[in-house]
Amino acid sequence: MIPESFRRNFEPALQELLDNETFAISLDKGEVLLDQGAFITHIPIVLDGRLKVSQTDDDGHELFLYFIEPLESCVMTYTCCDGEAKSKIRAVAETDSEVMMIPKEKLETLMGFRTWRSFMMNAFRERFAELIDVLNSIAFTQLDQRLIKYLKEKAGGQSSISITHQAIAEDLNSSREVISRLLKQLESQGKVSLGRNHIELKK
Repeated sequence: MIPESFRRNFEPALQELLDNETFAISLDKGEVLLDQGAFITHIPIVLDGRLKVSQTDDDGHELFLYFIEPLESCVMTYTCCDGEAKSKIRAVAETDSEVMMIPKEKLETLMGFRTWRSFMMNAFRERFAELIDVLNSIAFTQLDQRLIKYLKEKAGGQSSISITHQAIAEDLNSSREVISRLLKQLESQGKVSLGRNHIELKK
């Protein structure tokens, strides 16, 4: 279940613990792994596919935070593992995905392993940097630049994306009309090509 390239980063005893105490689940594209306000019972590590993490305010506006790629974890779940804290984020399968689930009761044991602590500190650093980028983009970056950055992240190294203007607007906390207008501007600048629920990125 766990890729060998990932397992060999850890001590043999930790490898055995992960083999014996975790399980994998399959998610279809669009399926919710963790909803905002739900109690956290497991810590996820993406084995294959991709998860989108976002947060919704009291008015129902969704703000995209970051993607979780293969062999990455959602560190936001760690902050809610003590006591009965509820999730502050929503994690949805961006593509068909396979996710390793670690019971939160095993977290204290895991943190006793040096290699696991190193793995988690790296994850925290990466997520913290991404959240700082989100804050900077909201505070200092024009929406058209945020849109380009979002499209490139969404494409994940590919040249095209299948997505609606409404979905982009929800992720960027904007309106469909504004996003459609900006996309038309980007198309006129030769940066994208637009189709029905499809966007082609130009180099």
